[in-house]
Amino acid sequence: MAKKDFEATLDGIESALRAVHQAVKDVDERQQVQKRACELALISKDKDFEASNWPRPSLRDARRSLKEHVQAEERSVQFTRGLLAKLDSIRDSVEI
Repeated sequence: MAKKDFEATLDGIESALRAVHQAVKDVDERQQVQKRACELALISKDKDFEASNWPRPSLRDARRSLKEHVQAEERSVQFTRGLLAKLDSIRDSVEI
């Protein structure tokens, strides 16, 4: 592999790593915001959050839905972190 090709490959891997790092950071921040919003909604006694004309799901259904949503995001984060680890491994094996 020519030095120029090698450097281009390494630059591409570094760019992908930066993008994955940023994606993981963004997901972590979004999860923190969503978790805090859920906590506030559950704690709050303020009736402004309720719309009396909306059908209200049971608490059990709401908890199940939230659990499914959180688990889906956790799987996404795990996948992204796995991808990041693989890219790190590729970069390490390419660097000589």
